[in-house]
Amino acid sequence: MFSVTVRDHVMIAHSLRGEVFGPAQRLHGATYVVDATFSRVELDSDDIVVDIGGATEVLRGVLADLNYRNLDEVPELAGRNTTTEVLARLIADRLAELHQMGVRMAIDDFGIGYASLAYLRQLPLDIIKIDPSFVAGLGHDDTLTLLTRTVVQVGRELGLRVIAEGIEQPRQLSALREMGCDYGQGFLVARPMAASGVEALIRTSREAPDEPTEHEPNEPARLGM
Repeated sequence: MFSVTVRDHVMIAHSLRGEVFGPAQRLHGATYVVDATFSRVELDSDDIVVDIGGATEVLRGVLADLNYRNLDEVPELAGRNTTTEVLARLIADRLAELHQMGVRMAIDDFGIGYASLAYLRQLPLDIIKIDPSFVAGLGHDDTLTLLTRTVVQVGRELGLRVIAEGIEQPRQLSALREMGCDYGQGFLVARPMAASGVEALIRTSREAPDEPTEHEPNEPARLGM
């Protein structure tokens, strides 16, 4: 599995209804940052995941009509509090149209912040990436180990590909293999390297698929069982 993440942002104005929002009930400005991850199982004929410039343009196009807008005046959001969650759903719905054309969608840092269980039902996901803070506790923190195991099981039951981030210790790799985690990335798998070394590492992976082989950090390695 190979992936590339592109980032863009929009500058908006909006107001939020409800005492819980305090001063944010008044019209105010905000900057909203969006990361979009494009993934594929194999590199294409040009040995890339996606044209980064093209992916950036796609994301920019999805966000274009929101930039420098007063969201209180956007018909698509009429009657809604334009919270981070609502904006995430709107953008995800727009990206879902691309998903129908073969673009794979991943949820990053699963288990923390806004990367919640609710999105497993709401978004047309292909991949979930377990946050490194969970992986760090494997083998010595019973709670984090149980939570990681649960995420892996949920992902597999839903037919999603599961990627563990931040693998740095052999005990973490062993625990993830035992859990049945599909893929992993981290310093134990590979340190940052020049692109010229990737082709040889991919060949090594194909020759010995049961062993975790080094990959460029954005290319999760198959963990094997």
